[in-house]
Amino acid sequence: MAKWIAGGAVVGLIAMLVAVFTMGAGHGTNVPGCILVPWAMLALFAREGNALIFALGFIQYPIYAALVGYRRVMAIPVLLVHIAMVAGVLVRNGSL
Repeated sequence: MAKWIAGGAVVGLIAMLVAVFTMGAGHGTNVPGCILVPWAMLALFAREGNALIFALGFIQYPIYAALVGYRRVMAIPVLLVHIAMVAGVLVRNGSL
């Protein structure tokens, strides 16, 4: 289980870095962030603060990995919830 969570942490860190760099200090796009870290982007739209945004973006994938590592069949609901969050955030963003 620890390997799954560590792998999820690495994926989460990479996803957060991609999201931050594509935003380009407000001059880029936040669509990759909406796709990769929708929970963090939802907090961004709710204006909850930077620490919460980073924490949500970083822990999202370790939680996903822990669920999938616990039971492989959890990959299906995790994927469906992630896709639903992406759609919701993109609608809120005005991109969809």
